[in-house]
Amino acid sequence: MTSPYRHYAGKVSYLNASGQEWGREHFSGSVHSRGRSLRAVCEMDDARLLREASWSVTEDWRPREGYVRNTRDGSMIGACWYSVTDRMVECEGFTA
Repeated sequence: MTSPYRHYAGKVSYLNASGQEWGREHFSGSVHSRGRSLRAVCEMDDARLLREASWSVTEDWRPREGYVRNTRDGSMIGACWYSVTDRMVECEGFTA
């Protein structure tokens, strides 16, 4: 059976003026009949920061829900969940 989803993934390198990598982002996505699911993990070496994000968008790229978490040195420093409808946006955030 053929999957009804199309998947893709990649990596973005964050480079300084000298061309040295100081961070990176690994991303992936899934495309389905009513939109997309997007995921990313960003690492920023000098800041010792890890950012994890997961998003859901409609077929015309309107956000539906998401979650973002920032970790520094293994400790959570912030996280946010949101939900979007045609009439309302809800958000719940936490900081250290």
